[in-house]
Amino acid sequence: MSYSSFLRQQRYIGFDETDVKHLQEIRKILTQDHLNQVIDQFYEVLLSDDKAKSVFKDKQQISRQKQSLRSWFEKTLVGPYGEDYYKSRLNIGLVHVRVGLAQEFMFLGMNVIRRAVSSHLLSLCERDKAKSLVSSFNKVIDLDLSIMVGAYSQLHEDEAVRDFRTLIFKHLPLSILLLDKSLNLLEMQIPDWPIFQKNIKYGAKVLDVFVKNFSESIDLEHVFKKMNANEDMHYDKRIELEISGHKEVYMLTIIRLNHQEAEFLLHLEHLTAMLTAQEKLQEMKSLAQLGTMAATVAHEIRNPIAGIANTLQVIENSMSEDEKYKKIIGKVQKEIFRLGDLVGELLSFSRPVQIRLKESSLNRITESAVHDALRELGGSVKITVSGDDTCLIDVDWLHRGLLNLIQNATQAGASLIDIKIQNKKIYIYDNGGGISEDAQSKIFDAFFTTKIRGTGLGLATVKKAIEAMGGTIALEKSTPEGTVFSITFI
Repeated sequence: MSYSSFLRQQRYIGFDETDVKHLQEIRKILTQDHLNQVIDQFYEVLLSDDKAKSVFKDKQQISRQKQSLRSWFEKTLVGPYGEDYYKSRLNIGLVHVRVGLAQEFMFLGMNVIRRAVSSHLLSLCERDKAKSLVSSFNKVIDLDLSIMVGAYSQLHEDEAVRDFRTLIFKHLPLSILLLDKSLNLLEMQIPDWPIFQKNIKYGAKVLDVFVKNFSESIDLEHVFKKMNANEDMHYDKRIELEISGHKEVYMLTIIRLNHQEAEFLLHLEHLTAMLTAQEKLQEMKSLAQLGTMAATVAHEIRNPIAGIANTLQVIENSMSEDEKYKKIIGKVQKEIFRLGDLVGELLSFSRPVQIRLKESSLNRITESAVHDALRELGGSVKITVSGDDTCLIDVDWLHRGLLNLIQNATQAGASLIDIKIQNKKIYIYDNGGGISEDAQSKIFDAFFTTKIRGTGLGLATVKKAIEAMGGTIALEKSTPEGTVFSITFI
């Protein structure tokens, strides 16, 4: 309730100078012993309720509250009943709110005081006089109650506004902080970003909200001092810093609100993911252009390669077995065939993957891929397979993918490969030399390879095919002791 409402209520109940004089007269009639009896009776009734009693910590607090009630009596009976009186009563109400005293106990307490004071006045004054004094006392008690109860209403309104603001902030994909003039936190929407401290509480200083290197990177304290000195309304800055070994990018905007509810609004956007996505998109565009060019070149040279291979075959067939150049022709043919395979990989990657799904046994396809790999590798590696499940998959593409992973493992020095199948998931463990940390994030990128002779399209094509089946392929972990890949189907 506002002060103007308080004055309006005085007029509404007819609280006037006659009432003021009556209250001052009551103060002269009631001795200190009378007031002490009223106060003791007030606390006897209040403390008889367990809920009200729980508000008080100890006897010392009750003693202090009794002294406060004596001061309240003095102000109530003496006045004056202007703005200072209104503010003191409002403050009493706010204190009751803060300590958790339920609203009904204010009415209960005031009722006890009304009856106790009325009883004393009726015993000390002639009846008509006492009735006039009690009427004036009841008026001031009603005014006090309206102010103090207003504190509870204000609390509920503030909570409703806070809940509404929190609801709005919670659904915004950014961070917003509201600060008062002293740069204390009033409201916040704080995502799980590494620039924020843990367990931030309302009322915290803004410098205590952020980790130290964020605040220091822009000298946040100096920013606010400068804004206050120049009465700047707006500040924004892109912030780049390293946190836990990772580069983080943010956009900070500070707006001066000049509002009674808040002085500053801080708006933060986390740009790291967006910028990373933009870089990735640009990289993908570049790779797509490179892929298109490579596919065009591959298409153009495919026929000449076939012509060269056929010509060499004719030449080789026309040579006698002891012809000294026949071995050389054989080596050239082998390289031509390898070049043909590379061209085939380029063309295969550049085209949409054609998938033919069929309910199949993962174990059967895995055993087939292992058989083909061992036929090529001989006894240089031991491969074990365990478990089984059935999935809707393309048999040929999964076979090619597993064969590729087995070949990569042996090329990395693996002598033991263990393949486990469970819950529509295939795990491929090897004891090879592992994949370097720098390469781990790139192994599925097109044209990325660590081999001297390789297109970098093997895993990229496999990933493309498995994802076309609705599955995923992932590098689970890689250390110098070995690597684990997984292929998962729905």
